[in-house]
Amino acid sequence: MGEAALYPGWFVDLTKDAACEEQALREIHNHVGQAKDIARSIGNDMLSYLLDNIEEEVEQRLGARLGRRRSS
Repeated sequence: MGEAALYPGWFVDLTKDAACEEQALREIHNHVGQAKDIARSIGNDMLSYLLDNIEEEVEQRLGARLGRRRSS
């Protein structure tokens, strides 16, 4: 209808070539870390747990991108 919608959140440009993938993963990691800190500060254990899992997935992808594996 021509009305703009506003959605809170972060935007990460994933349309560029693979050379920008590492930077995008680093930005995602930073934002997830911030969200996790907020979840912990308000005592939302379930959200914090889910964000921990997301953070680990991003770290694994970032490590694979850099040719490293995350130590357990």
